[in-house]
Amino acid sequence: MDEIWDRPTSPGKEYKGLGVQGIVTIQYPPYQGKGKAFFAVAASPMVSGQDLESRFTQAYLMAVPEIEDETKSMFERGELSGFQITYRRPWGEPWWQFSDIWLERNSVIYVLSFYASPNSFDTYSDTFNQILESIQFKD
Repeated sequence: MDEIWDRPTSPGKEYKGLGVQGIVTIQYPPYQGKGKAFFAVAASPMVSGQDLESRFTQAYLMAVPEIEDETKSMFERGELSGFQITYRRPWGEPWWQFSDIWLERNSVIYVLSFYASPNSFDTYSDTFNQILESIQFKD
């Protein structure tokens, strides 16, 4: 990645109303309040009696503010598998384009979330894919 990403933010807070807690959010450019593209990781313990697919589906049914233009699919890349959703939603004043990937490992749900303005989302897709390629779980 030839772009600089920086600025860990908001660990421990609920992430975007999805029922998971933020671990880290990084932004580009790295200047507070100037971010145009973001990558976040959030997590939550798996609730007994619920599977990843039902938790994934439920999170977006209850989303506030509401989402638009959603596309859901299975996600598989290397050893990672789960569910992916892309959508638009207002967050603050502007609308944002999101791509969230839900994974489960050792009874913990992880959400990898990429977002940027709808007009610049495709500009950062290669960078998002590079970040995603680098994600791996350590035993």
